[in-house]
Amino acid sequence: MLQARRIALQYFFSTLYSTVKEGHVEIRPFTRNGKLIHRKRVFLPVNDSSALAQHVVSLGGSLHTYFGVCTRTDEGKRLRRGTLDHVDSLTALWADLDVKTFGGLNRARNALDRFPLAPSILVFTGHGYHAYWLLEEPISLTTSGRAAAQAVLKALQVDVLGSDDVSDLARVLRAPWSYNLKDTEYPPLAKVLSIHEIRYRWDSLLEHLPWRETLPEADASARGEMADGRYHGIDEVLKSDFITYCREHAKTLSEPLWYAMITNLIGFRGGRLAIHNLSQAHTTYSVQATQSKIAHALKDAPGPHSYAFIADHGFRSSDLADPSLLSPASRAFVRQRTADVVTSSQSSGGVTQ
Repeated sequence: MLQARRIALQYFFSTLYSTVKEGHVEIRPFTRNGKLIHRKRVFLPVNDSSALAQHVVSLGGSLHTYFGVCTRTDEGKRLRRGTLDHVDSLTALWADLDVKTFGGLNRARNALDRFPLAPSILVFTGHGYHAYWLLEEPISLTTSGRAAAQAVLKALQVDVLGSDDVSDLARVLRAPWSYNLKDTEYPPLAKVLSIHEIRYRWDSLLEHLPWRETLPEADASARGEMADGRYHGIDEVLKSDFITYCREHAKTLSEPLWYAMITNLIGFRGGRLAIHNLSQAHTTYSVQATQSKIAHALKDAPGPHSYAFIADHGFRSSDLADPSLLSPASRAFVRQRTADVVTSSQSSGGVTQ
């Protein structure tokens, strides 16, 4: 039985962290009364799913066993700290659907079923479900990206599913195939109900979640999605009439419109190269000046410049007729109605008991 659990756990961890090669996973055990057992708390390499599984199994049935969903940094391992300052990568969104919150297991499961994007991994905790939505590519949790990542998690958990707010990036969740000791007499075993090799694109998930509304005012700059090469969908932006205008008038494009073009492209994969390609024909183009302008946009721009700004500076886009389009960059998100997924197998390949 222990061998079967170890194999199932190894599959769980290897699936959850298959997209990252560096960092550590924190395993954090507690006694029944909530005391952390420091000597058995470990930070293991993210790519060593066998060691992770073995350690969870070795803790047996006398401890609550939790793990940090976001990977931890090298410094976190060295200092033995799993706080927000030491999170490294986000490989999946998660939600905790507790039976007490929903008033029953069926209601908790119904909340999941109503959400159009099925979870990649579903775990029965003994008192509800933990659901995970695997990402096609991990999200680096640099200081500038944490507010948006946490806002996305909170939007999924609270606003969409109506579950408990467990959106803090340093959160630990109960490890599957460990015992839930809240029931002292007959503690249930947390079980993996299913694992599907479905991975969601980050930009597609954003379309289904009201994440901007959950950002604190102090992090309002994150609402503009300013990030260097993080998002998919540049082809939709390049099709916009504004970018077409920038291309056709590249030799004489005004500085404000050039800057607006930069802020609308830099957030996308291939954006930096596209900016240089579109800028080269200008009479004063230089690599150094363009790189400097890109750096300025990433540091100071509140987000992609809007169609209203663009109109004020000489170009009126036909997209102004669509109230859902606020900027050329928004074409990559607003017009994408369903999330794209990457599926490596149509069968569940899951672990059940």
